[in-house]
Amino acid sequence: YQRRVHGGFHGGHYTSNILRGDQWYLCNDDRVFQCPSENVPSHAAYLLVYRKQAVVKQSGIETTLKSTAQQYFSKSISIPNDQRCYISRNWLHNLVVRTDPGLILNEMCYCNSTLIKRLGNYIEDNETPPKHYHTSVKWFYVAIHRDYWDQLVLNYGGGPLIDHNTYLNMLKSEDDFIVRLTQKQQKEKQAKEQQLLNQRAQQTYAQKLHQTSPRKNGNRVNSNPP
Repeated sequence: YQRRVHGGFHGGHYTSNILRGDQWYLCNDDRVFQCPSENVPSHAAYLLVYRKQAVVKQSGIETTLKSTAQQYFSKSISIPNDQRCYISRNWLHNLVVRTDPGLILNEMCYCNSTLIKRLGNYIEDNETPPKHYHTSVKWFYVAIHRDYWDQLVLNYGGGPLIDHNTYLNMLKSEDDFIVRLTQKQQKEKQAKEQQLLNQRAQQTYAQKLHQTSPRKNGNRVNSNPP
């Protein structure tokens, strides 16, 4: 559709022309009128909105894969643990709304060490890059059937496969990370508080030294602290 504005610096009015099927409509506040295409002035439009269409018509398998993805989002599907695997929620959403979702990117994070340290909330250990999380494991992944995963990989490629045991290990690792990160943050907070206390103690000592130092001819005489 396109949106037009009539008026000038002191006031104006917005209207929209919308194409539905082969018919154009003029939307003016709460009034909607049919209008022929020749009455839709393209020169007056300041905002144009287009609907993306597939260049190549999707195959039957692609349509089925999209429909199945919508089912995983809309209802709970029972899957045996030995047939359960997990896929990125973001990628599955792209499959539903995009013509081409691209390769399956099933890792929780693709950051390098420099970016991770810039973002913060990481733990330095023997792992490279340092361990960190952008979001929770439970939110990031959607449980799907292994057969559906195999069809997705066959059509779009990518990975890696996250089976149920790997998923459980990721949950345990995330819990451990949260505990360690909390401990790290508490230590950093305590260190900052202790540093602030030390600074205040030094300031108090300097003030007392200034007040108790002997005077000579009305002026204080500098003396070394005991």
